[in-house]
Parts: sequence; structure tokens; C-alpha cells
Amino acid sequence: MCFRRVLEECTTVEEAAQLLRSMKRTTCVNLAIGDPQTAAVFEITPKNLCIRFSENGLCLCTNHFRTPALATSTDCPRYRALEESKEMPGLTLSDVAQKMDAVSQGPLTIQTMIFEPASFRLHLAIGSCPSSKLPLKELDLAPLFGK
Repeated sequence: MCFRRVLEECTTVEEAAQLLRSMKRTTCVNLAIGDPQTAAVFEITPKNLCIRFSENGLCLCTNHFRTPALATSTDCPRYRALEESKEMPGLTLSDVAQKMDAVSQGPLTIQTMIFEPASFRLHLAIGSCPSSKLPLKELDLAPLFGK
């Protein structure tokens, strides 16, 4: 319900942060969120909401908290593999998809999503696992946001 309200009521990452902070939260989860100017990962617990903003156009996320306030460990081979993207000049959609497949968790990877907030595009793969092996389907989200 909280995430539904964010989608319905917020247009920026900052608005989403303010709204989520005002809500009663009942679980631990990462939420990747973006607007046309900003991308971030919200690390959410019932007591805390920490935000990691994108760096140099990349907003990396695995299933683990990374902020000092919440992380139990930041040693994650999957995250390290994603960090290699920082050294690649000019990442393409294909580059990102390959990196995501490289860090998939096999049969546990049920969805693969690449967001392009500035262009309101979502590239989605769902179906058989790992979904990262499937072709990405492009969804134009602009009409949903009145763009």
C-alpha cells in the first residue's frame, strides 16, 4: 500500500522520501526509484529509511542494504560485479542487461528491469527463470505519466 501511494502521489524522489518517512512501515526492503533528474535506492525498515543516490548516472542495487546505518555487511560479489560498470565508458542497454545477467541468482531471478527515468522507458523481462536470459521488452511509460 505504501508503494502504491508513492506511485499515485509523488512526482520526484524527494517527494517519495517525504511520503515514505511519514508512513508506518512494516517490513525490510529495497526500493529503486527515479524521476527524470534523480535516481535512488531507498533502504527501508520499520524504523529507518536510508537513501543511496545514483553516482555518475548509475544506481546500483542488489538484495542487501549498503548504507552504514543498516548494512550488516557490504561484501557482496554481485554488487562488486555491478560496480565494474563504473569503469565502462558509455554503458548501453545491452551492457546493463549483460551485467544484470552476470549477477542473476539463476532460478531466483524472476524479473529483470532496467529503468530509463529521463525517457520514461522500462525494459522488462519476466517469465522463465532466470529472467535475465530473456529478451527485454520495452515499455513506454510516458503516456502513463501524461508525457
